[in-house]
Amino acid sequence: MKTAARSSLKTVLTLVISLACAMSSLAVDVTIDSPSDQDIFCKDQTVQFKATVTGAVGTVSQFWTFTPPQGVQVTAPRSLTTNVMFTQQAEGKEIEAKITVVDILLPFICVVDTATIKVFIPKVEIEINKTSATNDDVVRLKSTVPNKRFKALCRARVQPALPQDFTVVLTNPDGKLGFPEAAHTTKMLVLPKDGLFVDFEISGQLASENKRDAVIQVHKDTAAGTKCGENTATVFSFDPADITVGSGGTYGIIKDPVDKDLRTYTVARKDKAAVNFSAAGVLKPIGLDCTIPQIVPLRIGISQNCLQVVNSVTYGKPKIKWKKGTPKGTVVKTPTTVAFHSTLDGPRYDFIKPKENNVPLYDRTSPNALKPPTGCPGGGSAFSNDMPSFTASSFIVLVARDANNNDVGDITYDQEKMEIDDSFRTWCVTLDIIAEAQEAVIPLRETTWLLKADSTQKDQKASPKGDSIAPTTNPVQAPDCVDSDAVQSRTRTGEVIFTR
Repeated sequence: MKTAARSSLKTVLTLVISLACAMSSLAVDVTIDSPSDQDIFCKDQTVQFKATVTGAVGTVSQFWTFTPPQGVQVTAPRSLTTNVMFTQQAEGKEIEAKITVVDILLPFICVVDTATIKVFIPKVEIEINKTSATNDDVVRLKSTVPNKRFKALCRARVQPALPQDFTVVLTNPDGKLGFPEAAHTTKMLVLPKDGLFVDFEISGQLASENKRDAVIQVHKDTAAGTKCGENTATVFSFDPADITVGSGGTYGIIKDPVDKDLRTYTVARKDKAAVNFSAAGVLKPIGLDCTIPQIVPLRIGISQNCLQVVNSVTYGKPKIKWKKGTPKGTVVKTPTTVAFHSTLDGPRYDFIKPKENNVPLYDRTSPNALKPPTGCPGGGSAFSNDMPSFTASSFIVLVARDANNNDVGDITYDQEKMEIDDSFRTWCVTLDIIAEAQEAVIPLRETTWLLKADSTQKDQKASPKGDSIAPTTNPVQAPDCVDSDAVQSRTRTGEVIFTR
C-alpha cells in the first residue's frame, strides 16, 4: 500500500510540475553596454554584453557563444552579463553573440530560448603612398630653406562592410608627421561603410632615427577615442650632409699662347683649380629602398652663387710718342696709373659653361658632379671645382692731348698688376632629376669662400671660410653671373707731365 501511495504522489507531483512548466513564458533579450547603442568596436576594447530574462518559472541557466570564436575573450560565459575583449584575431570580422537560456523545473526543461546580436570589429587599413607595399612607406623631411614640405599621398579604408560609415581620427604621438602641415597634428576621416578608400596626406616634421618609427594611430570618433589600429612610416633625411671647399693652386699671370699681348690672371698650374668642391649627403636611416619613387630621382650635387665679382687691371709707367709736327714746348698731362674695374654684384646664378648643360646646378656634366646619396647603389660624394680668372691686355694706349684738347700723340701704359676680389656661396643640394625645376633644388648645407688675389703679391690663393652650416638662403637661379652684366669703371692716380 505504501509503494502505491508513493507512486501516486510522484505522479501527482510530475503532473503539477508539468503544468507549471506549461505556464513558462521564458523570453530573453540581449543588449550591449555601448554609447549611443553603437555596435562597432575596436580590437583590444572591452565590451559588456547583457541579457535580460523574463517569464521564467524555474531555475534559469544560460551560456554565451560567439561566432567566429577566434579573437574573442569571454570573462563569464555562463552569466547573464559578461565582459568580452576582442583581440587582433577578431579584427576585420563581423561577430555574432548568442545567449542560450534554459528554464528548468526538475526533472523538466521547460523552455529554451535564444537571443543574438551582431557586432563589428573593423580593421582600418592605411596605405602610405597609396600602395599596399611597405618598402615605400616613407616621406622626406621638410625643408626649412626653402620652406617646403614633401607630401606623401595616402589612403585609408575599413574592413569588413559596416552598417554605417566609420569616423576615425588619425594621430601621430611621436610628432614626426604632419597631416600634412605642421599645425595639422590630427586628421579626421569618415570611412565609407562599403570599404572605399579615403585619401589623406602626410609630411615629414621630424627625422626618423630608425625605419618605421613614425607611428600613425587610428582612433575611433575622436583623437582621445579607442585606438582602432595603426601603421608606421619613415621620415628620411640626409644626415650627415656637408659641403667642403678646399683651397687649390696659386694664382699667377699667364701669357696667351696665341695673342702675345694678352695676359690671363689664373691658377698658374694647369692641373690645379682655385678651389675644389666636395658635397656629401648620407641617406638616413640606413637600409631604405633606393628604388622607390621618393628616393630614386634624388641626386647630391653642388650649387653656387657669386656674391661679388670684381676684376681690376692697373696700368702704369706711361711713355709718350709725339705726333710729327707737334710744336716744341707742348705740354701733356696724364695719370701716373690707370685702373679698369669690372664689377658684378650678386647674388647671381653661377655655373660652368655652357649654362644649358648644367642648369639648375653649378655643375652636372663633370665626372662625379652629380651622385646618388651615400647609402644608395653608386652613391657617394659629388665633386667639382672652380677657377675664377680674367684676361686683359698687357698694355693700353691713350690719346695724348694738350691743354687745348688737341691730339698730339699716343701714351702707352704697361700692365702693372691684375687683381681679383670675388666672393661666393656654395651649397650641397639635392636635385630631383625628374622634376627638373627650380623647386627641385633643395639645399642641405652651405659655405662661403673668397678669392682676393693681387698679382704683385706672392702665394695668392682662394680662402675657404671653414665648416659648412645649415642653409641660410636658397640658391638663386637668376640673374646669371656673366661678365656681360658687369659694370665697368675707371680710376686714375697721380700725374705725369710730358713736355715736347
